[in-house]
Amino acid sequence: YLGNGTFTQTGGIKSVSGDLKIGFTSVDSIGTYNLSNVGSLSTNYVLLGDDGTGIFNQTGGTHAVNRLTTGGIGTGVYNLSAGSLTADIEIISEYKNGTFNQTGGTHNAGSIRIGELGGHGIYNLSAGSLSIGSLTLGINWDVVGTFNQTGGTHTVGGLVLGDFGNGIGFYNLSGGSVTVIGDELIGDIGKGTFSQTGGTHVINGQLIIGDEYYKKTRNPTGVYKLIAGDLSTTNVIIGVAATTTSAVTGTGTFTQTGGTHIVSGTMTVATSLNPQGDDNFAFYNLNGGNLTAANIVVNSGGHFNFNGGTLSVGNFTGNLVNNGGTLAPGSSPGITNISGDYTQSVTGIFAVEIGGLLAGTEYDVLNISGIANLDGTLNVSLDDFGSGQFSPQLGDSFDVLLAQQLQGSFSTLLYAALDPGLKWQIEYLIDAIDTTDVVRLSVVAAVPLPTAFWLFSSGLLGLFGFIRKPRAIS
Repeated sequence: YLGNGTFTQTGGIKSVSGDLKIGFTSVDSIGTYNLSNVGSLSTNYVLLGDDGTGIFNQTGGTHAVNRLTTGGIGTGVYNLSAGSLTADIEIISEYKNGTFNQTGGTHNAGSIRIGELGGHGIYNLSAGSLSIGSLTLGINWDVVGTFNQTGGTHTVGGLVLGDFGNGIGFYNLSGGSVTVIGDELIGDIGKGTFSQTGGTHVINGQLIIGDEYYKKTRNPTGVYKLIAGDLSTTNVIIGVAATTTSAVTGTGTFTQTGGTHIVSGTMTVATSLNPQGDDNFAFYNLNGGNLTAANIVVNSGGHFNFNGGTLSVGNFTGNLVNNGGTLAPGSSPGITNISGDYTQSVTGIFAVEIGGLLAGTEYDVLNISGIANLDGTLNVSLDDFGSGQFSPQLGDSFDVLLAQQLQGSFSTLLYAALDPGLKWQIEYLIDAIDTTDVVRLSVVAAVPLPTAFWLFSSGLLGLFGFIRKPRAIS
């Protein structure tokens, strides 16, 4: 209350129907509660650090509480290393600094709010199991909420980073796993940053980075940094445009320098409704790692910057510029459909896997509705579907790239080895008529055929004329 007090419970049953306040009045007061072994504690409202310092150490036993506040006007710390904690509502840093350290045990909560009205709230998860109905980091007026996960298992119904009134939320994942059952919002109304340097992150609902705010008083900003680890998402929305002139567009940025990101549904870079005409509010920067997506849609105001890493996508809507990455169509193998133009710089790579003669199912195809501006590297490898590596034969051909119009050519050709006496041949088949142009790979004889044969072939071409090429694969 005014000085230092400690309560130690190693067994028995203790119930507090009113308030349990630890570190109550004096700034210098320090209150400590130690719960261990088979002790059972049931409380209505626990306040750690009302005005002084409150510490709760749980190394065993069970604790059930309706409302738990860590860090009132004073400083509060909850240390959970073993046993179980169950709470309806938890606030970490209500007015001042609050910290929750979980190094083991089981923690179940209906909702947890970290960084509510003041101070800096921090949750550190290194081991154990944490299950929450909803988690909000950084709730109000520049208050900071931080979640650091280096291990353990975290399951949460819904996750918000940076909420009302320009709250600031940080989630740092370097180990363990976090599974979001519903939606994850980064920069909902405030500012949110998710940094992943390891571990596993699964989002079953939508990942929204930079949401719209219905008033012009704040600028929602969301940032996701994927450096290492695995991220699995269903649908991703980066940058939500304002739907009215009285609202503010949310700015979203996803930067991937490593790790693996799998999008099973659709990634939308900038929503299409945008009455304010903003043209720079949504960004996906692929600089490294692996991005696999069923669908990617880039609308006005959105930018997909492909500077490195490997991109495997089923359908890409928008113009795609490869400035140093590897485009690997489909899902080994498969088809990538680009509704727009494709440009590959001298540092870009187009990787083709060939495991048979069927386009799109046994070898990769890049299907472009617009113009293909080609440079850089074509890298051809052979696949093994389980019965041995595919071995192309003389006369086999593969239409690996289709476009409305071809411009340029690959400056570097890297081919898989063929059987002795065979070699690869590349052709850029350009039709003067407005139909599909083709990049075709063929297997030909390594030793030139006799001159008489070529003269005979030339005569046939002159007799029958130019053969029209097939339309693009649908």
